[in-house]
Amino acid sequence: MIPESITRELQEFGLTENETKIYIHLAKSGPLKAGEISRALAIHRTEIYNLLTSMQKKGILESTLERPARFVAVSFSKVLESLVETQRQKALLIENRKTELLSAWATFRIEAPSFEREKLQLLQGLAQMYAKATDILKEARHDVCVIASEADLVRADQADFLDQMKKLLEKQISVRLLTEVSKRNIEVAKRTREIETRHIQLAAVSFPHFVMADERELIVLMKPAETKTFTQSEVSAMWTNSQSFIQTLKVLFEELWSKATPVSKVITAIERGEEIYMPTVTEAGLRAIERSIDRVKTEIMNAFKTCGYKVEEKYSVVGDSGATHQFDLGIYKHDKPMVIDVVSSTEPVSAITLITFFTKQFDAKSSISDAILIVKPTLDQEAAKLAKLYQIEVTELH
Repeated sequence: MIPESITRELQEFGLTENETKIYIHLAKSGPLKAGEISRALAIHRTEIYNLLTSMQKKGILESTLERPARFVAVSFSKVLESLVETQRQKALLIENRKTELLSAWATFRIEAPSFEREKLQLLQGLAQMYAKATDILKEARHDVCVIASEADLVRADQADFLDQMKKLLEKQISVRLLTEVSKRNIEVAKRTREIETRHIQLAAVSFPHFVMADERELIVLMKPAETKTFTQSEVSAMWTNSQSFIQTLKVLFEELWSKATPVSKVITAIERGEEIYMPTVTEAGLRAIERSIDRVKTEIMNAFKTCGYKVEEKYSVVGDSGATHQFDLGIYKHDKPMVIDVVSSTEPVSAITLITFFTKQFDAKSSISDAILIVKPTLDQEAAKLAKLYQIEVTELH
């Protein structure tokens, strides 16, 4: 059986899903006629001929001289060489034409807009995300704030993104990094000491990881729902200059920063074999919270069902960024759904929870009619201010 990783990598090199299926099928079955491939893979004959022609041009298939011709898969090593060379030539072509295109563009007289519109852009794949993040760093003038998970920190180092952050210090630009440090990424964490870096246990709570510059523009990493591992092409992120969204996440950053631990202390503790204390909720407390949430959800579901609405638990919505967000409840009749999240805690709910909800709501706003956060017992003082400031619908169950 062909490993799934090979299928994904072939598609990342530029093959379509059906081209990948055809290549793997021919590699396993040997020479076949177009009709035989069509029947085996349930792909229409017209499409099969177009795909076979395209794949021959890419140098990954060959055909015999008999009539009707049989198609043969080129050896895998030659396919990889061909695909890599194709990508290399594309990159060279873009690089060679860069100066020419910039000169041509300069001949146009483009009037700058009188005001900055709020915009949003989907970034698909790590390469595109890091390219946009690099642009943000180049444009930074005052300060950069970053929240990165344990794995994100390693990937940022591999992409030379940490080195780019360090270079900002030479321009007297403030750089602050919030991340999670463990034995797995301690060597990378040591290389962040030049940057003002603090540790916080990000894995314990689900909230956005992002890069923000000058409170002017922002990239939020949107990971596939409930997925811990993914290929480079599966990663999606969202760039925006929305001031309301940026200000909300800046408040989140400052709150987390105030509670975080300097990374030097954490590195020392790990090297000494000491445990890093993090406050936790007892198992009995967690069960009580879960029962409270279930009761609230059941009451809401019964009330809306009585009124003729359809209600779904763990309701998924695809946001404008392409990321999938899950809400506790989705309620609808015919139009866009209303979504609800229910949060219960042993103490007032913090701004972190509120901002996590706001992030999902912001990205999914074109796909939903309304979004409500139900909290028990109440919001804390800072969260209540944010809810009022950004008009987030919150119902408190005292």
